[in-house]
Amino acid sequence: MEKKRLQELIALFSAGQATEAEKKELFDFIQTNEDSRLFEEAGVELMLRENAGNFDQALYGDLIGKVLNLDKNEAGRVISVNAGGLASRRILRYAAAILLIAGAAVTWYFISQNRNTTFQQVAENSKVGTDIQPGGQKATLTLSDGRVIVIDSATGGHLADESGVAILKTDDGQIVYDPSSYAGSETEVQWNTLTTPKGGQTSISLPDGSKVWLNSSSSITFPAVFTGKTREVRTRGEVYFEVTGNANLPFIVDIDGMAKVEVLGTNFNINSYADEGIIRTTLIEGSIRLNLNTAENNRANTAVNTASAQVILKPGQQGMISLTSAGKASPINVLDQVDIEQIMAWKNGLFNFNGYDLRTVMRQLERWYDINVEYRGTGSSDIVFEGKMYRNVNLSDVLDMLKRMGINFEMEGKKLIVH
Repeated sequence: MEKKRLQELIALFSAGQATEAEKKELFDFIQTNEDSRLFEEAGVELMLRENAGNFDQALYGDLIGKVLNLDKNEAGRVISVNAGGLASRRILRYAAAILLIAGAAVTWYFISQNRNTTFQQVAENSKVGTDIQPGGQKATLTLSDGRVIVIDSATGGHLADESGVAILKTDDGQIVYDPSSYAGSETEVQWNTLTTPKGGQTSISLPDGSKVWLNSSSSITFPAVFTGKTREVRTRGEVYFEVTGNANLPFIVDIDGMAKVEVLGTNFNINSYADEGIIRTTLIEGSIRLNLNTAENNRANTAVNTASAQVILKPGQQGMISLTSAGKASPINVLDQVDIEQIMAWKNGLFNFNGYDLRTVMRQLERWYDINVEYRGTGSSDIVFEGKMYRNVNLSDVLDMLKRMGINFEMEGKKLIVH
């Protein structure tokens, strides 16, 4: 089955318009298909989770087990939970939700068939007094003349034109630059910028067909049509690329003026949030060259030798550039065999906190829930997290679990104060 047909079936099922024959075609394919990448690209797991209540329990277990690559025994196994005084309880294992470790002693497994009850199944007391919704599809598009289009509130279809290129919004909210009407007469580059706020994410199809996904608090600046000898874009925050190959027109990503990625056609993720203090470029497929920007106008003004200022990455490798508080960049450090699943978690609708400390986790929560975190004391500084959670739960659910891990905090409006 082609991805287009799979996406069509998913859309019909999610809208409640699929016939019995179409449902059978969809479910049979999920149960027999071995292409996990196709599942990921078509959003099969998200479809299952969002429609969990519409399935027979046994069928749901089979389907989610296949998507999550669980065997039959694991998908249906009932396990016990006993964590720091919580009463043991039986929870079905066929849809992973979250596993957290506090310090080195306490482990929780929270697993549920319904994303809306993931945390409620282990809650014994009242909710934390806040209910902030998770982030979603939010973005603004700034055109070359200064016009700003609020993507999430814009009607689907034709949005505007730049350099003779039609800008469209698809039914699923993606922005598409369609150059089919471009006449080739543009002499000045018309730069556009797509920006996501805190609590926002979006995706775009660039004029050359390359696909780009933006995490919260991120942006990409690009020409309305690629002219000249290269395809150059500028990014900040976290951005994932699937670049359309074109050997005659290299694709170049300027990472916030600090570094550049050169590529012909490949998939990679860039995380350059200023508050992380590290630029991480992770190669998923293909081959890319990562360069430090050592030009005179680079705010880092870093003096490094050629070998450490330019590296070629292989799939599974990550190029790391550490930044000082003064904005200076370190030589490139290459990590082998990084956790790709963790790197791609945000794009796949998940948090993956494996090995993260409290402050790293809190920075992700700040960006996704549009909150501010303030620290008053260091009582929780030794906590290390392991595991995953869906990004579509309310903040109150997350805070309930932090409270049970012994993290002391209070909410003042949209400020989370950690003691």
